[in-house]
Amino acid sequence: MLRTENDVTGEKLNEPLFNDGASRSEQLAKPRAVNGSINQALLVASPNPTNDFATVTLPAGYEQLGLKLQIFNSLGALVYETVLTQSLTLIDCSTCANGLYTMRVPVSDQLVMTGKLIKQ
Repeated sequence: MLRTENDVTGEKLNEPLFNDGASRSEQLAKPRAVNGSINQALLVASPNPTNDFATVTLPAGYEQLGLKLQIFNSLGALVYETVLTQSLTLIDCSTCANGLYTMRVPVSDQLVMTGKLIKQ
């Protein structure tokens, strides 16, 4: 639905009033400006926390780009890297130490997808 005028001033607008019907998780995963510079989108891992395997979900449309998933431990060391070719990717976390991990998928210089993964 498109708003056509400001409720208070009557000024004409061309802004969408509602989202495009996407779910809340789809809305959260869409790229957005962060502090006016780099765009970010969320990566989702489930189950989270995990004991052995986790499934990383890539936002729709990105799987065809052959992007690289990087997982870093709490010290910033790269502990896992793979090329994403599907929207759902199974990650083996069974040999990882317990702790908090950062998932990162660089898309371009201006877009980075990030997420957190907890290993118990």
